[in-house]
Amino acid sequence: MHLIIVSSDLKYYEHIHPEQKGSAFVITTKFPEDGAYHLYTDFQPIGAIEQQFGFTLPVGNEESV
Repeated sequence: MHLIIVSSDLKYYEHIHPEQKGSAFVITTKFPEDGAYHLYTDFQPIGAIEQQFGFTLPVGNEESV
């Protein structure tokens, strides 16, 4: 599994390989500042095709997002 994190202003980028713990995947990261971040996952379940999902995550004070 890959997790890509990109800030809305494109100044921050991180490529993480989450660690599987049981039925969950876990990461530790620190966002450099408040704002909106776009997260993209890329993975391939056993016996299935590769899949991608994306979503936006507001971080910190909602007024700055």
